[in-house]
Amino acid sequence: MAVTSEHLAYEIDAAARVATVVYIGELGDNEVLGFYASLMAHYPDAPNYDYLLDMRYTDWRATPETIDRLDQLFRRRPSDYLRRIAIVRKGLESTNMRQAQALRQGLNNRTIRYFADMEQAQHWLRSAP
Repeated sequence: MAVTSEHLAYEIDAAARVATVVYIGELGDNEVLGFYASLMAHYPDAPNYDYLLDMRYTDWRATPETIDRLDQLFRRRPSDYLRRIAIVRKGLESTNMRQAQALRQGLNNRTIRYFADMEQAQHWLRSAP
């Protein structure tokens, strides 16, 4: 897994078209935005991948403003088909419903599901869309 900062690491599976991102510890919105900008600079096809976001090791929550900025980043390289985001949290009770709603409204052309179990999230991403 490639580490881009003290708080973010990623792995790209180009064959499966899945980007796995691990969030660790105390994160700021600018750090997360910088990470995704850097990822897209190194992997121009990254917006067309499914994402597995492992957020079991952080309490960071995206603000609506951050979601808007992420959406703008991803829209610069539009996808022709629906992609999926699997978000894994320590427990589903830790998912802020306002954040879940903001993500669903803010990210274009994405299906988002929350999981408490990493294997279930991986299985959902491997299943046919």
